[in-house]
Amino acid sequence: MNDIDAEERPGLFPIRVVSQRTGVNTVTLRAWERRYGLLKPVRTPKGHRLYSEDDVARVEHIVGWINRGVSISQVRALLERDAGDAVPADSSGGDWQAYGARVVRAVAQFDENRLDDVVNEALALYPFATVCERLLHPLGQNLAGRWQGAPGDRAEQAFVEGYLARKLATRVQLGARHIGSEAPVLLASLPGDADAVALLILAVAFHALERPVVLLPAALPATDLMVACDKVSASAIVLHGTQAQEPVSLVRLLSQLAGGCGRLVFVAGPTASIHRELIETAGAVSLVDPSLAAAARQVMPLRAVAPAGSVP
Repeated sequence: MNDIDAEERPGLFPIRVVSQRTGVNTVTLRAWERRYGLLKPVRTPKGHRLYSEDDVARVEHIVGWINRGVSISQVRALLERDAGDAVPADSSGGDWQAYGARVVRAVAQFDENRLDDVVNEALALYPFATVCERLLHPLGQNLAGRWQGAPGDRAEQAFVEGYLARKLATRVQLGARHIGSEAPVLLASLPGDADAVALLILAVAFHALERPVVLLPAALPATDLMVACDKVSASAIVLHGTQAQEPVSLVRLLSQLAGGCGRLVFVAGPTASIHRELIETAGAVSLVDPSLAAAARQVMPLRAVAPAGSVP
């Protein structure tokens, strides 16, 4: 049997298929096998990996542990003793603290190569969405304590934001090429200081859920958003906000969208918590979880109960 025949053997899948189904990149899947013994794929005569449905379920189980804050180095022991859903008491996020400390040192030296090495090291062991959630998104918040107006602080901030924007934009572009033709989610900003990094992380999170996105990183009036929704047949609208909004304007915008475009409308970011009651009064949904990946996951099941006339 040649490699092509082996890859087409019923019930077995090449690594690229497992990556597409689970959202875990192939480099990470290989690292979980080599460094931690978490996977044991079948090998073809030429060494190509083949995975079963049980392997796919195991990868999804591992991702579930990671999403609950468990370090990859702790996962094997949990799987071997069938630990259920109990998160170990010592899962303190030590990996992410160590990565964060290394990132701070790289930023202090304006050393993009070192910064990228740290991020790539994390990406080799964890899914991209997890790295966004645990390392990249908190990066600005964790560094905020350094930025107190001293000379060089604004330069550091610009350095970090520029790096994150480039890194995430590349990932969003790559992700878009590997997602099918399902109706996309429309992402845009609410008025105020647009958080381009947060919008890109939301885009990455939706891509991890195999949902395409249309990204409009600007505050737009309801009429423009509705035109865009119709042209791309968007399945939902997610607006991200970083600050308090003028209440009357916010309610008007959300009411127009909720009543006029036939899609569910969501608000994510700090604005969702600040104006939760107003948002719900206007017919939209507040995504108050500070986790942007969790916010994206909340959007997907709610699409299934969209009001009559909405786009499926």
